[in-house]
Amino acid sequence: MNVLYGALVALAAISLITTFPKVGMSAIAVSIVSFFLGFATKAGYLRVQGQQVRVPIIERSRVTFSMLVIIMLSLSLVSIFQVQRVIDSSEDCNRQFRTALTYNAGINREDNDLRDERDAQLSKRRDAQDKLIRTLGPSGVVNDAALRQYQSVVDSVEDQLQRIDARRMEAQRTRAPYPVPTCGTQ
Repeated sequence: MNVLYGALVALAAISLITTFPKVGMSAIAVSIVSFFLGFATKAGYLRVQGQQVRVPIIERSRVTFSMLVIIMLSLSLVSIFQVQRVIDSSEDCNRQFRTALTYNAGINREDNDLRDERDAQLSKRRDAQDKLIRTLGPSGVVNDAALRQYQSVVDSVEDQLQRIDARRMEAQRTRAPYPVPTCGTQ
């Protein structure tokens, strides 16, 4: 008799220990059921087609205890499934949060790259302007070659700035709409 109880309890413990890292809800439920069945039943014999078969039975004197075990088992299973549902919903919230972070990081990276390119082009234009001012010297006479070189740099920079602005506008237009988060609304 005690061997059956010990075997069922050992089965429950082994099942729980080996499957808990995988968090298999069915394995946890089976472990709890077998644990309580080990304490609520005893071994008895049932005659089937002339042969005696050993089966777990509940004695009449243990019916109240068995009802208590069933209630405890039901509460335990409800608690386990409720905790699992909370864990699943928090995992969904975490997934949505990570998706939002990744999405926003991509947008920021793209905007920063375009801003850096724009700043580099504006710096080229300022450098060309400074060089032109230096070539004027104290006489204030404009050198035609320096003026043409300045104008070519400015034209190139303006062309690049228009391309950068066009790329920025295209990126904003083609950007996928951000998915509406459903975390905590269910």
